[in-house]
Amino acid sequence: MWRWIALATAFVLLVVAAWLWNRPHPSGLPVPQPTQMPVPPMVMPAPDAVTPVPPAAAPAASAPDDAAREAKRFARVDKDHDKSVTQAEFLALRRKAFAKLDVDKDGVLSFEEAAVKTIAKFAGADADHDGKLTAGEFEATSSKRRTGDEG
Repeated sequence: MWRWIALATAFVLLVVAAWLWNRPHPSGLPVPQPTQMPVPPMVMPAPDAVTPVPPAAAPAASAPDDAAREAKRFARVDKDHDKSVTQAEFLALRRKAFAKLDVDKDGVLSFEEAAVKTIAKFAGADADHDGKLTAGEFEATSSKRRTGDEG
């Protein structure tokens, strides 16, 4: 008899715990779903509010190749060629990458939109198209390590 009472009590406690877990957030605001990532609005500080980084604080390149690579990267980001990178120029590459991923152009990335490369990698590795990867098919998904000798 006591086992049935303990079982009923445990069941009631589980139901109450599930209800407490799934109730709305106390602030009354909707809780964002983990599959959506809202796009933050672009906030541009006033030009006089931007603190320049002193040249001594910039990391030094270890080799001439690194210096040339950084110079090319800087030139690629500095769209107006004024020898400085604004926040808008710095964020432009991220905005382009986001726009490529946001297929339905709603300003929100769903999990499927963010994982499009991974989904394509799975589909490419699934040779028999059965929705499962065998050990041999899974091996095709491994990333190839780059060595320092490659350019």
